Amino acid sequence: KADVGVAMCSGVDIARDSADMILLSNNFNSLVAGIREGRLVFVNIQKLLSYLLPAGNFAELLPVFIHIFLGVPLSLSLFLMIIICVCTDLFGSIVIIYEDPEIDVMENGPRNTSKDHLLSLNLLLRSCLFVGLLESIAAFSLFFWFWNSHGIRPEDLVFAWDFSNPNGYSGLTADEIIILTNQSQS
Repeated sequence: KADVGVAMCSGVDIARDSADMILLSNNFNSLVAGIREGRLVFVNIQKLLSYLLPAGNFAELLPVFIHIFLGVPLSLSLFLMIIICVCTDLFGSIVIIYEDPEIDVMENGPRNTSKDHLLSLNLLLRSCLFVGLLESIAAFSLFFWFWNSHGIRPEDLVFAWDFSNPNGYSGLTADEIIILTNQSQS
């Protein structure tokens, strides 16, 4: 059973009309090269998703949700989140997209289109709940350590919606809070 019909450019009109793909050159090696490129694109997009999901989504959204629901001050300023997205995500993504194919890319059989998806549950779990969670734990640990080293315990930061109170917070003046917040976010 064929999944795709292939016709040569020099073939008859009926064959070209019924084909799913028409080779412009009369060389079947271009078909092999096309399959190799298609597999390379599929694998590189999966690698790109594995790279972008934990850092680009989960690790940057978690501080915002914790700020909204638990009142913890933002560990990253909005400006820094944009800089992270533009600089680190962009350049790393370009490198991954242009990565050369593995040596055995053509040794594997065709992928099962009903099972092998670009974004699978395994990829999501590994990216968000493992790598993204580790990145978030590391970032929050440093964030809480910073505030603890300046006299504000981590438990004092939870439900601290009045953290930017003009009268200060936890024995610090409002100006000191602003300075420390800027330092903690940089």
